[in-house]
Amino acid sequence: MKITELHIYAHPLPVRDGPYRMASTEVWSLDTTLVKLVTNSGLIGWGETCPVGPVYQPHGATGETTFNGKNLGFAVDSIGVVARKDFLQANPAAEKLFEVAKIDIKDISTENKQITDGENNSSDIDRHVDAWIAAHRDEYDGWLAEARKAAE
Repeated sequence: MKITELHIYAHPLPVRDGPYRMASTEVWSLDTTLVKLVTNSGLIGWGETCPVGPVYQPHGATGETTFNGKNLGFAVDSIGVVARKDFLQANPAAEKLFEVAKIDIKDISTENKQITDGENNSSDIDRHVDAWIAAHRDEYDGWLAEARKAAE
């Protein structure tokens, strides 16, 4: 089987309830890229990426794509908090909380799936958060204890 056609489409992906403030700009839409491959056997495959461009994670198109020895074909990102230094200096509890709070990517994926499946209003999200905290109570309480200690 060989690829006989390659089609690349750029498409603006509107943000819901936008605009959003990202980095130093307002964002009304994000550029997404759709790729269509056609093989000599008639098989058609589609792919999509939305690296978010220069307003966020600019390494998206050129970043590391290997995780646990496997090439995933897309940049491996980490999710973290972005905060101003003056805010962190004035709020040591927040700085410590941002440092110690770690949420497993599986839990993040679970939340994203629930949102995609329609559990996406404020009460749904609140319910998800309450359930997550209940399932991770010791870890959650530990983060808060460390944050409170940093504020002393």
